[in-house]
Amino acid sequence: MSNKNKVYRVINKRNGEVLAGKVLMADSFWSRLRGLLGRESIGEDEGLILYPCSEIHCFGMKFNIDVIFLDREKRIISYIDDMQPGYRARVKEATYVIELQGGSLKKKQVRREDILVFEVI
Repeated sequence: MSNKNKVYRVINKRNGEVLAGKVLMADSFWSRLRGLLGRESIGEDEGLILYPCSEIHCFGMKFNIDVIFLDREKRIISYIDDMQPGYRARVKEATYVIELQGGSLKKKQVRREDILVFEVI
């Protein structure tokens, strides 16, 4: 069953901080392939969860993004601040990838090993 129409709030379980409040799920081949392509920007409270996913690219994108790689327990295993258009990243062990507005992670208290919660809103 696809989660494409659901909107999530992504919360850091360690400190209760909301990383983003309007996050969509890309869990089909086509929705993952499209990702954020074609958008001019992404809002401060917006994001995209790619599942299953261990590799992303920013070819054709028009803005920087912050990227969080999670394992199957939704534990942060890696993250990238301000990934620029034209770059790609891969974390072989990742099951989920969250894309957020570039620069948003600098405002949050995110650490490797934090567990994130996806709450349907």
